[in-house]
Amino acid sequence: MQRKHLNYYQFKIRLVAAPLPVWRRLIVRVDVPLGLFHEILQIAMGWDERLEYRFLIAGTPYTDYHQDWKPSKGDKDAACYTLLELMANPGQRFDYQYGPWAHNVTFEWIDRDAAQIGGPHAYCFSGKRACPPECLSGIEEYVRFVDALEDDLYPQRDELLGKINYVFDPQSFDVRQVNHRLIQLSAELDQVEADLIARRKKNKLVVLRPNQSAT
Repeated sequence: MQRKHLNYYQFKIRLVAAPLPVWRRLIVRVDVPLGLFHEILQIAMGWDERLEYRFLIAGTPYTDYHQDWKPSKGDKDAACYTLLELMANPGQRFDYQYGPWAHNVTFEWIDRDAAQIGGPHAYCFSGKRACPPECLSGIEEYVRFVDALEDDLYPQRDELLGKINYVFDPQSFDVRQVNHRLIQLSAELDQVEADLIARRKKNKLVVLRPNQSAT
């Protein structure tokens, strides 16, 4: 689909208080709504979108509005605000809370070179380490979980490691896999947009002028 090429914003996302630094750096198109930015962060970090989330930007909270739950008083609908509307200047910092997991997000700079070639809604170009298993209760339990991974004699080791049913490597991060998923997400969004445009054209109403009859 042909579209006007837009600027991209570069962000660094850091998991707060992780025992070893967990972070991602990515660029995101400026027209992305905050609700979609949440989905992009989920893919970049490796989360599964099972928990509620909330952004806190310049003192204002933003989250999802849907039928299953009622947002807190003062929350704004994350689907109604784009990054272009919410980002002030490079260097701006804000918070992203996903369940018990707190993240610091820094708006680092405007990438105008990426705008010249276009591309997906987002692209991740660096990062370190895996995000914690989502079933854990927060950073404190994750610290114990990592200690149990490294120490065969750690107290309650079996109980902690038994919380997941897969092999977990806290050092792993595959930027190619992240970008594959981001490209898939972008393609799905473009197809949705194309379908909406086609539907509007198909269902376009014929406006009759005075003294004109439909045939």
